[in-house]
Parts: sequence; C-alpha cells; structure tokens
Amino acid sequence: MSPGPTARITARYDILGPIGSGATSLVYEARDLAGMPVAIKIMRTDHRLRPDLCTRFVNEALPIRDLRHPGLPRIYACEVPRRELPFIVMERLHGSLATRLLKGPLPRAEALGICAQLATTLSAIHARGIVHRDVKPANVLFAAPPEANRVKLVDFGLAKWPTHDSTLPVSTADTDSLGTPEYMAPEQAACPKTADGSADVYSLGVLLYELLIGSPPFRAESAGRLRVLHFLAPPPPLQLPAWPEGQAALSSLFAQMLDKDRSRRPTAATVAARIEALI
Repeated sequence: MSPGPTARITARYDILGPIGSGATSLVYEARDLAGMPVAIKIMRTDHRLRPDLCTRFVNEALPIRDLRHPGLPRIYACEVPRRELPFIVMERLHGSLATRLLKGPLPRAEALGICAQLATTLSAIHARGIVHRDVKPANVLFAAPPEANRVKLVDFGLAKWPTHDSTLPVSTADTDSLGTPEYMAPEQAACPKTADGSADVYSLGVLLYELLIGSPPFRAESAGRLRVLHFLAPPPPLQLPAWPEGQAALSSLFAQMLDKDRSRRPTAATVAARIEALI
C-alpha cells in the first residue's frame, strides 16, 4: 500500500507510512511541519464518485472539529479539494479497543474506567444533539502517551446531527441499516433516523458486557438473527462473582442500559455517574 497522497497534503505533512485501512479510506502516520505526529485519513480513489460515501467521510470530522473534549480526537484539517481526494488530518491515536479485546476480557477496574469515559463523552455529544449510532470497540481508540489510559470515540460517519448543524445531509431512509448489528439498539435497527441518545447508551451497555465477559451479550450467525435477539431476547445476566460488593449495582445498571424500551434507559450522564461510583 503506497501513500499516494496529493501534493497538497505532502507539502504540509511528512508521510511516514501506512497505519491502517478501512472500507472507504486509507490512514497514514505523518508529521506536520513543526514535527507534531498526526494521522491522515484519505478517501479511497474508487469511492470519490459516491456522493453518499463522500458525505459520510466529511461528516466524520466537520461537526466535532470545533468541540474540545478529552474523549474526542482533535481534528486539525478536513478538506475536499476540487481535483484531489478528500482527507482528514487528526490527532495520532494508538490502537483500538477491539484489538485490546483480542487478548480477552479486561480487568474490572479498567473496563469500568473506559466505560465511564465513554459515557461522559456520549453525554457531551448528546448535549449538542449528536447521536453517534455506531459505538463499538473498533471505534474506541487509545490516546498517545502520557495519556495512554484515555480513550477517544472516533468515526462519526454514521452519526445523526442536529438539523441546524453545518454537516452535509445523509439519507437515512426507513429501510437503511446504519450501525453494527452486535451493538445496535432495537429502535435503531427498525428506523435509524429515529435513534436518539438512548441508542448510544444501549450500545455502550453491550460494550460494557463485552469488556467484562469477553464477548457481546447476543451472538448469532446472521445479522437478521442478531436483530431478532436485540428486539426480543432478554440480555443475559452480567455476573461477576468475585465482586460481591458491586455485583448488584452493576447488574442493575447493565439491565437498564439494555432495556428494550428506550424511555427506561438511563442517560449517558447517569451511566457515567453510576459507574464512577463503583470504581
């Protein structure tokens, strides 16, 4: 995989090499002219003519560019040149929670600390009318040292934004499926455009279970079967026998976060406070 970044990018950044790739973009490690490490995300050439993919690519960065929150990546540039590929320049982060989970469940204190951070971040974006709609381990990255214990919520390409926001409109028709089936709230699977902050709380509850147990609470061979389980099946109990003093409170919180009725789920701010009380 060769960088192939445009002259406009290379004039401002020293490309050091590839660090990852996704369905619509390639990611490179780089340094700016002052020597600061950054990550540059460049849209794949074959996706440039897809307006929907271009819109979602740009929407990953534009709305959070001006937000200053420790749980969100810093965005240094987001550009769509007329004759070149769209690109985003952002804070250099190090490794995903999905990669960390390949080693198995996390220690209880670490898992709860990560979920408390994410709940605080979700509370901040929900206060701005933003719904992430794809909270999952692959979209949680670790900050660079000396803040290696800090996690950042990334990839807002599927997010729902306030109607007055400056983002570009993205179609979310009733038949669209936006999100990841293992982590998707029932109402989001039914109609993504109606998802609100409680859908992110549901996804965070799934992530909480996975961090502590090692796998999501619902597993199936197909996306359709997963949706059925999220719609109809009660979540398995979250049992941590070695922690009797916090077991009941954590189990109760988890069950509420995965309530099928979104009106009964706690807010992200409440989740953060209740987890922090257990740490």
